[in-house]
Amino acid sequence: MHLIHWLMRFFPYWAIPAAFILGELALHFRRKKSAVEWFCWGMVLLLIILIVLWVAMRGDLHSDQWVKSAF
Repeated sequence: MHLIHWLMRFFPYWAIPAAFILGELALHFRRKKSAVEWFCWGMVLLLIILIVLWVAMRGDLHSDQWVKSAF
């Protein structure tokens, strides 16, 4: 439970580097002509959308309440 609280509270701080890493993996798989490229780009897009929603919904203030209500 504490891990989920920590992940939600600091979401943009670990999701932005994860999106960059997934983008680099997508470029690598693009050079290899692998279908995994599309999965990586999809994950990058999902993380970007979630980061924008986290900021728009003021996740820095409300993330504790979201986790408590979900569990």
